[in-house]
Amino acid sequence: MDIDTPDTLQHTPLMWAAYQGDQLTLDLLIRLGASVTKVDTTSFTPLHWAVTKGNHMCLRKLIEAGADIDAKENNGKTPADLAQEMSSEKIWHRALSESGRTKSGKRGSYLFGRQATHAIIYSIPFFVLFLAFQTLARYPWFIGLPLAIGEFVVFHILIVKVLIKAQVPDAMMRTPYFTSIFQASAFWVGVTWLFRILLVTSYSLVANIVFISSYVVALYSFYTAVLADPGFVPKLTSREEQKELVICLANKGMLDARHLCITCLIKKPLRSKHCKICDRCVARFDHHCPWIYNCIGVRNHRAFMVFLIMMIVSIISYEYLCIRYLLDAAPTYFPKPSEPCLLNDMLCGFFQYDTWTMSLGIWAALQLTWTIGLICMQAYQIASAKTPNEMANFHRYSYFGNRNGGNVREQILATLVAGPGASGAAQVGDNGGDDLTATEDGMDGGFGDHAQEHHNYHEHSRILRLFGGNGKRRSHHHASHNSDGNPFDFGCWNNCVDFWSQGQGGMLQNVNWYGLFDVPLVERRTNMTSRRTTGGYMAVRDDEEIV
Repeated sequence: MDIDTPDTLQHTPLMWAAYQGDQLTLDLLIRLGASVTKVDTTSFTPLHWAVTKGNHMCLRKLIEAGADIDAKENNGKTPADLAQEMSSEKIWHRALSESGRTKSGKRGSYLFGRQATHAIIYSIPFFVLFLAFQTLARYPWFIGLPLAIGEFVVFHILIVKVLIKAQVPDAMMRTPYFTSIFQASAFWVGVTWLFRILLVTSYSLVANIVFISSYVVALYSFYTAVLADPGFVPKLTSREEQKELVICLANKGMLDARHLCITCLIKKPLRSKHCKICDRCVARFDHHCPWIYNCIGVRNHRAFMVFLIMMIVSIISYEYLCIRYLLDAAPTYFPKPSEPCLLNDMLCGFFQYDTWTMSLGIWAALQLTWTIGLICMQAYQIASAKTPNEMANFHRYSYFGNRNGGNVREQILATLVAGPGASGAAQVGDNGGDDLTATEDGMDGGFGDHAQEHHNYHEHSRILRLFGGNGKRRSHHHASHNSDGNPFDFGCWNNCVDFWSQGQGGMLQNVNWYGLFDVPLVERRTNMTSRRTTGGYMAVRDDEEIV
């Protein structure tokens, strides 16, 4: 059946979705090739019908897909005319603005074109930081400080109101503005250390080596995280493959936002998420970082953590060198009546001698606040095997414990101990939504009878919980009712080993995060020669999924 098959009044499925304000269905139909220019018996287009509902996201999607905003129905009314009649002009103008159009409908989200605008935005913080610190250095503080703040504000308004015209909430996130602020700060710190601080503090060899080493490693890790593919999930190459996927998921009762990414039209792996800034699904998605100008995912998360650690070390060592430099080089403070100072004599003398270095040192120290907070949160999440997305939305993901009461993690531990085919082995299927349901296979004769397996499970799972689990002894009854148990959490040590080895160690060795669609059959992989076993997940192939 053609995707634009109309009803008796020539209403297409896209028109119905627009009329009902169903954003997900509308988005899916557009991506599957539905026409945004079809008309019904009254010459209403899908955009006309979206205006009658007043859903600005549907309007925005249709405009971005190329809908004709000047199309007229039988009475000669455009979508803008209908919006005026229905007193929904604000919604119409908002949809135009967020889709990069002016109120008249002309395209105009960027003043000089996208690439040129981004290049200008990227260069601005380098110039503004130099200008602000020079202003502070050349004028008394009561003049220089307001001027420096004013310079920041003026250039920020220039970017927001002139260079970026689209009033999308995340418009700034789509530009390199925030990452350029960090890069400009790092650039001027390096220049100041090389041409001012190093000459005076060269006797402090260890501190300078620590600084330059951590500085170089931090920048190397930073650009690695910036330029790396964070783990973008591959898209299907043809429209036919996308249609087959949709039909397959519909037949399995899994055609919902938990299993299908409406934007990418791919089956969503576990722990992945669609980033609206990058417009891609990212495997083991952590977060989108504006300072990195990239998503943080399975392939660049470790580089991001190294960057944070080295950045903290470099800032602390830089602050130490700044203090040594100012203590050694700054002369005795002599007050000037024209430049009153509200600080003590030592700090006033530092500012009087080298305001640039002192101001830059304060600016660098301020970065420690968010950096330390971020690294503490990241360390906790790594140790507990959760991502920020999962921490915020754990109640939406049924792999944190299923509705039938069975704790998925207990099933995983049982499988790791008992082996495949044994009683208690976790076979987790789709079963609608993200719901995870354990099923029991028959017993494998090679693993003994059920009673012995049940006894072994409790004995060994106690040991596993002690050395690799949550660190708390829980009764089986309590665990079975733990609705937010994390199946990926094998204890702090194993979680950290897994993270820092990038899946080459720990309990989750060689997991394919691009193809993990369930908490799958957790199998004990046995080396037939050495009989050694290692726990871990093995991604279930599509034809092995339990539905």
